[in-house]
Amino acid sequence: MKVCTSKSAWKGFLRRAKRAHPLEHVEALWGHETVDTFRIAKFAPIRLGDPTKGAEPNDPEVDGLYYTRKEAKRQKKLAKEAGMTFLGTVHTHPHIDHEHVPSETDHIIAVKDGEKMMGIVHLYKPKRSARFQCTVRWWFPQQPLLFEILED
Repeated sequence: MKVCTSKSAWKGFLRRAKRAHPLEHVEALWGHETVDTFRIAKFAPIRLGDPTKGAEPNDPEVDGLYYTRKEAKRQKKLAKEAGMTFLGTVHTHPHIDHEHVPSETDHIIAVKDGEKMMGIVHLYKPKRSARFQCTVRWWFPQQPLLFEILED
C-alpha cells in the first residue's frame, strides 16, 4: 500500500503543524481508497476536546491530543458529505527525542474510531538550528492481541 497527496495539501498541513509547535498537532484525513493506495485529498481540522472532562474510562494520557468519539463520527459524516471517505488521522511528534512510531495508545484510539490508516510526523528543530526537520511514516491501526497463560 502507498499513501499519496498533493504537494499543496501536504505543505498546508506542515505549515499548520509548525505553527502549533512545540505542541502536537492533529488533523483528519479525507480522500479515497483503492486496492493499493490511500489518496489524501484533504487534511481537515479536528475539534479538540478538554481531556479532563468526559474522558472515557481507560482513555489514554490526558496531556496529549484528545478528541471525542463524537468528533470522529462528525469527521466521517463531513467527509461523506464532501464525497470522500474518512481515512484516518495524522499527528505530529514534535520533540527531538520522539520518533515517528505510533504509541500503543495511538493504535487503540485509531482502531476505536474506525481509522483505515494513520500518520505520524516527526517534526522538530535540532539543537543549534532554526530549521524544522521532518519525517513521516504511515501505519495501519492494530488492535493489541490478548495474551493468556493457561493452566497445565
